[in-house]
Amino acid sequence: MGRDGARRLCKDFGISWHALLRGDAQAVRDVARLGSADPEALLPLAFRRIEGERLVHRGMVLQKGMVAGRRLRFCPACLESDVSSGRGRPEARAWRRSEWLLADVASCSEHGVELNELGSLPVKVAEDFSRAVAAALPLLSEAVRSAIPCPASGFERHVLRRLSGIDPTDPGEAWLHGVPLFAAIRFCEVVGAVALEGIGAPERKLRDKGTRRRQAAGYEIAAGGPQAFRDFLSRLQRAQGRGTAKPGPQAVFGRLYLWLNHAPRDPAYDAFREVLREHCMDTMALGPGDRIAPFGSPVPTRRLHSIRSAAMEYGINQVTLRRILFTTGVASPAQSDLTDDQVTFDADANKDFLRDLTSSLTLEEAAARVDASPGQLLALVDAGLVPTWIGSHVEGSNRHRFRPSDLDGFLGALRVRIDASSPADRPLAGIETAARRACRPPACVAALVLSGGLTRLGNSGQRVGYRSVLVDPGEVRTALVPEEEGDLSLAAVRNATGIARHVLAALVRSGILVGRSARHPVNGTTRFLVPPADLERFRATYVPLASLAAGCEVTPQLLKRRLDASGVEPALDPAVAKAVIYRRVDIPDLASLDLRPWPSGKRRSAPRRV
Repeated sequence: MGRDGARRLCKDFGISWHALLRGDAQAVRDVARLGSADPEALLPLAFRRIEGERLVHRGMVLQKGMVAGRRLRFCPACLESDVSSGRGRPEARAWRRSEWLLADVASCSEHGVELNELGSLPVKVAEDFSRAVAAALPLLSEAVRSAIPCPASGFERHVLRRLSGIDPTDPGEAWLHGVPLFAAIRFCEVVGAVALEGIGAPERKLRDKGTRRRQAAGYEIAAGGPQAFRDFLSRLQRAQGRGTAKPGPQAVFGRLYLWLNHAPRDPAYDAFREVLREHCMDTMALGPGDRIAPFGSPVPTRRLHSIRSAAMEYGINQVTLRRILFTTGVASPAQSDLTDDQVTFDADANKDFLRDLTSSLTLEEAAARVDASPGQLLALVDAGLVPTWIGSHVEGSNRHRFRPSDLDGFLGALRVRIDASSPADRPLAGIETAARRACRPPACVAALVLSGGLTRLGNSGQRVGYRSVLVDPGEVRTALVPEEEGDLSLAAVRNATGIARHVLAALVRSGILVGRSARHPVNGTTRFLVPPADLERFRATYVPLASLAAGCEVTPQLLKRRLDASGVEPALDPAVAKAVIYRRVDIPDLASLDLRPWPSGKRRSAPRRV
């Protein structure tokens, strides 16, 4: 550019030096003609100033602070190649690459080394590269040997590809490629700062040693596209954990949200704001009129409810709502350790559920509606006669919720049966009374009423309710005849035979006493029943020692000694049968035994000791 520098050269040829530095099109064309270069090819390479503090270089928009004006940065290997291959004076052979002017590019993409820097130079020196670099040329060999390896990061390669006009091949990177370059650079830096330092990362206006690392980390997230950015936002939400403050966007995303919301109110960042806004709408309980709406924009419709927001909107107790949401599976079990503000669920899909919950009744309220006690209503629920909307008997009575429409349907069915019944010719009684007389659960009687199994019904009150329904006890008893009628329980067998209950149980276990197991019609327990014919066969085959002794009016001990003396052995092992039992065919004629009964059937008293 001449021994006096580029500034003097432009002055000699009437070209404004300051216009050339601003990228003025006419000044660039004039310089191109001086060097016999194509003006149209040189124009995009200039750093042309546009509105505000921005520059255009190779069709990419940059902020003024992203261009290192007074800092002379260069690759020693590139300069060494220029000096060794060019002609003329050494300082005229070296030429400045435009990427060296970018403050966010710290390495040479060609040689993979860190760019050297001469520091801050006077403005007039820094503006003319040939003059500024002249002092460094004698030291190039040493600079090349001591160059620090520094491969270009993914972020730096992205910047250089965009400056070279190379379109992205990855769909995720195309999203980042679609915003102005300066916006992409700032976005990667802020996202990387939050990723590495947390949502409380400080705001930095100047670059430091960690800037390159933050930009590289942010690019790895942004290069995945909107979905990868949303995944990163989800990780920030999970990292927040259980808190007490209402989890608005600022509380969850911290520095990232503040930067997008307050700092650059520029449409260039709208693509990032839109993704964050949609993520907030999809993952936070935000609704119309909510003051914590992202970026202050109105929320047209609510997508998610939290326990707190649903409780406030529908007027439901938060503790009750939380329990019900987790019991019914509306709220995911994975959210069980979160606060009421953080537990979220689909608002539109569950709006009918919440409306029904608002009008639903507790067990006590439902019992009063059907004119029954809570215990009676639970019995009807267990019998399947009254549907419960939420809860089961196992979970406890305080967990039940009933729909009024279901209870009204139960009462309506009772009313229909009463209206269709025949006049009663005998006294009627309540369901509970008739059930006790038939030794059956009241729910069985209620089931007969609803199924039309009873023809004589009445009503004792002004309105139909469970306790006001009257039935014919005789008709109930006839309809509920047990299937096992005629079979004897062990208690009945004991009364008939005089054999102790524990002995009967031992006979059942050994298979001597034959019968079957059946469920008790009232309390539902399992009991053993003996058909009368099997009992008669047992009594015809076996006889207990106690029964024989009672018939002979002697003690069992005396009778056993006489039978042992006659060689009569028990039919069953006494240790197994828990008693001495003989086969009747083995018993000899008792008259032939010396039994000598006590006078008048009374036992002789023992002699008194003197």
